[in-house]
Amino acid sequence: MNPVFRSSQPVQRTNLVRQILVIAICWTLISPLSAAKLVYEGASGSGHGKHIVFVAGDHEYRSEESLPALGRILAKHHGFKCTVLFNVDPESGEIVAGTPSNIPHMEALETADLAVVFLRLPAHDGQSGSPCVQALKNDVWQ
Repeated sequence: MNPVFRSSQPVQRTNLVRQILVIAICWTLISPLSAAKLVYEGASGSGHGKHIVFVAGDHEYRSEESLPALGRILAKHHGFKCTVLFNVDPESGEIVAGTPSNIPHMEALETADLAVVFLRLPAHDGQSGSPCVQALKNDVWQ
């Protein structure tokens, strides 16, 4: 006669699947809100204490893909603090490639030691472009 053992594993697996599903749904709802700016903090290296700002907004060379990778490498291997700014669709909050018209958080340029601007045919309002113009006037990029 074999005893019958009942396990709670199926119930635990179901709860785990539910928790993962809830986390995935929350992540997809929250992620467009944070698409406007990406910051990599460098720990140590020759660039420690220096801030590089990357502005991605072209539609031909996919800078919204390459500049975050470059920023991550510079932060991880050389210690730079790297901020990546993107062209963001104001209605959906998603990163869009194309004619830059809405690049939030341009005030990050005020603390930049170096700026890498990858734009093509920018068309922005006076407010989002003013930190860029102000940085040029203040000789941030010497």
